[in-house]
Amino acid sequence: KQSAAFSRSVVANHELQQYQLDADSRLKAHATLSTKTANKTRWTGLREMARHNRLLKPAIRYALTGDENGISSEVPARSARTIREKDSSDESSCSDFSDGEDQAEGNIAANKKHPLAHRALSTTDWDHNNILESVLEGPYELTMLSQIGTAGLDLGTSYVLLACLRDESRADTLEIVSGTKDTEVWREVPVQSLPPMFQTFRKVLAEQLSARFLLDTTPDKHTLLALKMHPAINTKADSSMFEGRSAMLSLSAAEYRRSLRRQGIRQLAAAAAKAAPAAATAAP
Repeated sequence: KQSAAFSRSVVANHELQQYQLDADSRLKAHATLSTKTANKTRWTGLREMARHNRLLKPAIRYALTGDENGISSEVPARSARTIREKDSSDESSCSDFSDGEDQAEGNIAANKKHPLAHRALSTTDWDHNNILESVLEGPYELTMLSQIGTAGLDLGTSYVLLACLRDESRADTLEIVSGTKDTEVWREVPVQSLPPMFQTFRKVLAEQLSARFLLDTTPDKHTLLALKMHPAINTKADSSMFEGRSAMLSLSAAEYRRSLRRQGIRQLAAAAAKAAPAAATAAP
């Protein structure tokens, strides 16, 4: 709701841009950042929303409250809901108000300088924003790598990176990002210290990756062949990919031999087909 607030307020947007211009004299207006909201058709929008919030944290706080620490000096006005309930006993008249919208209307009606101050995140909310960006960073990077250009990732590399992402989601620690631009830092924290909702996210992510891409069992023959043929993937029995997975190792080698035989048969067939017309022409 904080990010969406800027799409409804020209004044807040202007304050957001002006803060960035004042902070960096070399910055041009067209190069300033704006907030983003989660896109329903592209889940990467959720990570981008969290990232822009982090990068714009001081600017957002100032634009919404007039203070870099996000503390408004104005006393909130009576909400529109309170006013309507006082003027009318018909509770249905308030049904169109979503959470916080009634407060915004009340502040605007009272001519408050910062009518959207109630949309500013609390300190805990900002911490959660950073954790959200951090837990989405791995899936975001893999998604973007898969969409680079027209080629994307080959099957073998995709399988290895998916396994790495799954293992990362099972790790006991997580690197959490904080700060903006030059002050950006990543610090490692125990997963057990995270709020339960983020622990659940990591657990479900690991489970879904394992189930959907067969990371704990044997993948399909196309993936097995891609792994065996990839020059950068270690396919020895003691490698991290195949250690303790003798069935997968054997099937991968068998699929590779089968592919070589098929290739040899096709080459022989092509050579025979090419030689047949020549033989027919040379016949008396």
